[in-house]
Amino acid sequence: MMVKFFWYLLLFSLLAVWQISFAGSLPWYLREINFFIIFLVFFLEFSHDNLFWWFLFAGFIFDFYYAAPFGFFMIFLPAVFLFAKFLSLNFFTNRSLYSCWGLTFFAVIFYYFVFYGAFYAIKFSVGEPLFILEKKFWLSLLLAIILNLSVSSLVFYFFGALSDRLKPFFIVKGNK
Repeated sequence: MMVKFFWYLLLFSLLAVWQISFAGSLPWYLREINFFIIFLVFFLEFSHDNLFWWFLFAGFIFDFYYAAPFGFFMIFLPAVFLFAKFLSLNFFTNRSLYSCWGLTFFAVIFYYFVFYGAFYAIKFSVGEPLFILEKKFWLSLLLAIILNLSVSSLVFYFFGALSDRLKPFFIVKGNK
């Protein structure tokens, strides 16, 4: 139990540092890669353990780094986890590439709309234009979807080569 706790602590700490330092230093067109979403999708593909508290911990680390109201990421990252877990348990139940793409696609969309929506709500009193009317938002969302789907495909095939738990096609239920 203590070993598992230590590994999760190390994993989430390294993942947060990786996202903050590495992804933040990439060129502008690659900054939309979100390693937390990709990790989340692959963790949900392999097991459905409850990582709520670990995403809360990662949000705590992010709250120290980013200029957002303290506690924002401690609410936001677990919410993304709960949304992706709901989709994984109810809609994308197999371990195929298509379920990986679906989870990544909807998690990225949820992430962007909640993230930008929360900051719009904070800036609303200043007269900031609605974020869904801005071209920059839609271009960033499209770029994020393309990049995260591409990276998750590469990671899927990497783990698929190492494990026989992932299937490259739909898993058909029934007698054949």
